[in-house]
Amino acid sequence: MSNKHWVAFAAIIATTAPLPATANNLGPVNVSTGVMMQVKNEYHAESEDKALDETNRLAARARLTPEIDFGGGLTVEGRISLKPMPQAKRLNRGDDVAFGHEGVFVENLYVEYDRDAFEVKAGKINPDYGKAWDYGRGIWGEDFAEDYEINEMIGVGTEYEFKLGALGEHEISAATFFKDTSALSDSALTSRGVTTRASGGAANTEDFSSFVAELEGAVPPVKGLEYRLGGRYLAEQAANQGPKTAAETGALVGATYTATLTDTVGIDVLLEHTHINNFDGTKDDNRTYSDISVVTTLYKNWNVATSMTLRDISGAGASSVSDDMLVNLTAGYDFGNGLSLDGGYRGTNEARLETHMFGLLLRYEGTFGR
Repeated sequence: MSNKHWVAFAAIIATTAPLPATANNLGPVNVSTGVMMQVKNEYHAESEDKALDETNRLAARARLTPEIDFGGGLTVEGRISLKPMPQAKRLNRGDDVAFGHEGVFVENLYVEYDRDAFEVKAGKINPDYGKAWDYGRGIWGEDFAEDYEINEMIGVGTEYEFKLGALGEHEISAATFFKDTSALSDSALTSRGVTTRASGGAANTEDFSSFVAELEGAVPPVKGLEYRLGGRYLAEQAANQGPKTAAETGALVGATYTATLTDTVGIDVLLEHTHINNFDGTKDDNRTYSDISVVTTLYKNWNVATSMTLRDISGAGASSVSDDMLVNLTAGYDFGNGLSLDGGYRGTNEARLETHMFGLLLRYEGTFGR
């Protein structure tokens, strides 16, 4: 990112953060961090992709989410992540792998001001679009949906919560951004390389010409039912434009339902559907994702998660035209101290090739300093 863009970005931070959090209402500085560590083992029991058939992969993921709270609603927050880098899928192909090509990188780093119903943040952010890509719906429930997650963008985002009387509580959020092309786009341990303007891709513009917006809230009178509506526009890449590049556009609709059915049984249902044109800035690469998942909690500590994602890839610009499907069936136990263990089955039909997988996930989450 050039110096002029850093200057413009700093100016936006200064003018957007409303900063009534002055020296008069700043409190004692508190420092805390969230920690997540997980180890996942996947055994490809049977696959029509012969490079995957009967192979085993053991991989690690971790995350630190430090926060400096200055009081008065002003914080500095970050997310430092470890996970297999993009080249791992290619380099590990056909082999039994234990911890191959993991890298560490700064996923988020931003200033946030939160006051009553209003929130604004600026820095390296993950703008909101959907939620099916988020962890918590079985070991593999988010795998296809991660395709349309928007992350590692330099931008400004806002959220505003409001009430409509008998119509319940709602929240509107919006962000404007561009792809991170600073040194923070690289990774350590295993380098994924610095993103540049020449790297291409949607929102790689070094200006605030991309945006996303969402509206979500309650659906009275059904307690526990919520809706989500979203739209995205990721501008065409600034460098190397041509007949095969275009701006990405998309729309999303979703709903969640949570309820306690009995003293020992709870249910959490998610439905989400999105259609995206010119995926990642490739003209006529059009994709549709439909997600459904049900997480059932039993006796507080046990859970059973089932999910299915349909992914349709079509259009003249698509690298592969296919109707993909992912099925996730898992069960797990929460030990109550941040540690959980899940096991299950993942079946996919991807690029017309079926794969059947069994796996285990050991995960720890905790917060220190609060």
